Amino acid sequence: MKRSHYILCISVLLVSCANPINLKTAQNYAQGCTEFEHQGEWWKARQACGRAAINAELGGAEPRAIAWAWYEYGRTSGIICDYPEAKKALEKSLELDTANNGPILMDNFELARLHFDQKKYKEASTYYQSGIAVTPKEVVDQDPIGYADILDEYGEALKQLGDTAGSEKLLAESKQLRASNPNKTALTKHTPYGKFCDQKS
Repeated sequence: MKRSHYILCISVLLVSCANPINLKTAQNYAQGCTEFEHQGEWWKARQACGRAAINAELGGAEPRAIAWAWYEYGRTSGIICDYPEAKKALEKSLELDTANNGPILMDNFELARLHFDQKKYKEASTYYQSGIAVTPKEVVDQDPIGYADILDEYGEALKQLGDTAGSEKLLAESKQLRASNPNKTALTKHTPYGKFCDQKS
């Protein structure tokens, strides 16, 4: 969902009224960020995303465009196992989106998944809860299986925390969504946190 804002964010970078050199540099790095992600070159993507974020800030880009860059920097950092940087960047994206009416549900879900994949279930459950609380019905209708995946993960986190009743409720909701959408697949995929720790250069 958030990644679909890429083209919009790039255009915002270009029309902002501060430093055009930094904005153009940010645009170039943002394009590289996305291209490297598509190639599975996560370390290179992380580097490009981070430089896009820094230049967007220096150039005075719109906050939602800056949030997008930090969001992607956070995701790619987590993929190569730099969890502290991932957490810091995703929290920064959440802060910017919260202040500027951005897509905070995806910020919350990425932070939830980052913690979930580290087996930090208490922290994960907090972010899952926050993300679900701001998820509109049209998002569930658009991607019911992706949302069911979120419910399954949140249910597992609650199970690990000993909340059996809460877990069962979420898993039942997920099961119903899947049964009602038998031929659909998830549009929003789980970021592969911790899967490419070997990509360090």
